[in-house]
Amino acid sequence: MDFSRILEFFSGRRFWIIFVSIIALIAIFSAFDLKAASCQLIYRSIDASLRSSYCTPVYRLTPQWQKVDDQTLKFEGEIQPDNLSEFKRFFTPAIKKVVVNSIKGDYQAAFQIGKLLKAQNVTVQVDGFCMSACANYWFLAGQRKILDGGVVGFQGNYNAVIADMTDAQIRENLEKEFKSTTGTRGTPEQLETAYKRFMQMVKEEAAFFKSQGISQKLFEYSQKKDKGAGDGKTYIFLIPSRKQLEQYGVKGIEGEQSESGRKILAATGPSFYKE
Repeated sequence: MDFSRILEFFSGRRFWIIFVSIIALIAIFSAFDLKAASCQLIYRSIDASLRSSYCTPVYRLTPQWQKVDDQTLKFEGEIQPDNLSEFKRFFTPAIKKVVVNSIKGDYQAAFQIGKLLKAQNVTVQVDGFCMSACANYWFLAGQRKILDGGVVGFQGNYNAVIADMTDAQIRENLEKEFKSTTGTRGTPEQLETAYKRFMQMVKEEAAFFKSQGISQKLFEYSQKKDKGAGDGKTYIFLIPSRKQLEQYGVKGIEGEQSESGRKILAATGPSFYKE
């Protein structure tokens, strides 16, 4: 082995050109959330009994908040736990409208953002899809709720999840989640803190919807496997018509659920459209 030639390569101009090129490529590809081979996971039920996944061929940019203009923000993609801090950087008192396109994501982050949207009386416009966490906490947070050819679908909420659970079962599930997330069983103090925080969030969620006059029935039905259809089938989302949403107490809706959007969504698996 000729070490002098190796040394010459690492100290030469050619090496640094290759090195800088590799770093640039890493930076470029890290900006993209590319899904391997054939599909992007677009659904995983928060109901532990429904461990089903559905996918569709797609490549997408890593989701992020973007400023459209001084009064408008836009979000597209999967809601991530760190989206709250990103949102706060853009969400100024001047923001009056938020445009969203999200089919799944982190419920806790979505809820914290939703509370801020509601407090500022923003308009929420659906540009494509607003499903699950997006529907619960962003669409319903809007003072004006613009469908504009979009689709809104529900999958239950925290209160619906624990409605038939005992206190012991809630604690058991939190312990499993803690171990799954951290890799440890958790000390009694840690588990008690997790329990108190979770129950506080459940309480805040109930107040969030009650203050808007929205019935918990919307989430009770959408939490069920059959989404309230009563036909014994399993559906991914409950997609209520505008009329149904208004019957659940949702106010300020403009537009209708998109028929073409529902057909696109149907390619990922069955949803129950309630007229």
